[in-house]
Formats: sequence, structure tokens, C-alpha cells
Amino acid sequence: AIIDGRLLIGDNLTASEIGHLSLDPAGRLCTCGLHGCAETVVSGTGALALARQFLAEARYASDLVDSAELTPTAILEAAQAGDPLARAVLAEMADWLGQIVAIYAIVLNPARLVIGGGFGRAAFEQLRPGVQAELARRALGLSHERLQLVPSQLASSAVGAACLVWHYHHQQPPAHAPAQLIERRPE
Repeated sequence: AIIDGRLLIGDNLTASEIGHLSLDPAGRLCTCGLHGCAETVVSGTGALALARQFLAEARYASDLVDSAELTPTAILEAAQAGDPLARAVLAEMADWLGQIVAIYAIVLNPARLVIGGGFGRAAFEQLRPGVQAELARRALGLSHERLQLVPSQLASSAVGAACLVWHYHHQQPPAHAPAQLIERRPE
């Protein structure tokens, strides 16, 4: 997060790691070791997992098949074509993302929230209505009335990591910053 023109990094470099906000402790295992992280649902990998779950449960009619051709792109294309299962996947993802955006809106009250990641950028227009509806259900009016949801203009999430490194080389790092970052600071 950038607040008042400054990068919010937190005490140990984990501020704004919203992908690892655990919303469902009984949910899928995340690569970080926690269960139910946002990233397990609101990502390309999450879209595949939801689609496979819905296909296995035969919840919706669909032209999608659980095979090597089932990709996040295929799910997006199917949703655009009106496939009920693919649309249900995106609706579920929008609900989760809306919960996350509502938390952010209440805690930080930002003017703008940038939705990034490859899938987030690709699915932005399809997710936005559901995210805004969930945000309206879960957040105080004043915390989100003027909030702008926008897709990231950056093609790589490596830009955020580069900003973090730059910040440590040009700003005072917190006391608990990793030694390798502090040691390389210019004098």
C-alpha cells in the first residue's frame, strides 16, 4: 500500500500481503502454509480449483471439462460466452475479493485500490460488479463511497518487489528488517 506517497511496509515487510489474508481457516492449503488465504481463491490457481470443484460436484451445466485444456484463460473465455459454471467461478471469486476490498476500505480508507496479478488484471471487468456489490454489503458507506477500483497498469508483480528494495536502500528500514537489506544500504 502507498499511503500519503509513502510505501507502507510494516515492521517485518509483510504489510499489505492481502493475498495471504486467511478468510477461511478450513479452506484450501496455501503455498504459505496457512489455510483459506485469499490467494487460494482469488487467483488463476484459485479459479482452476473452484472450476474443478464445481465440475466434480456437477453443480452447473458447462462446456468446460477437467483436462489439460482447463486454464484460467479458458474459464474467463467461457464466462464471457455465458457458461454457467465459469460465471459461478467468477461470482465466487468476486465475493471473496469483495470481502477483502471491504476490509481494506474499512481499515485504510483508500481513495484507490489497484487490482493486480495476471488473473486479477485479465478478469477485472468481469469481477468488478460483484466486488462492488460485496463491498457495498460489507463496508461502511463513508469508507467506500469514493473508492476507485482500478486494474493494475503493470504487467509484472516484480515491480512491487523492486519498489520494496528501493525503499530500503533510500529510506530508514525498520528495526526488524532482514540484515541483508540493511547491510547493502548506501551511506
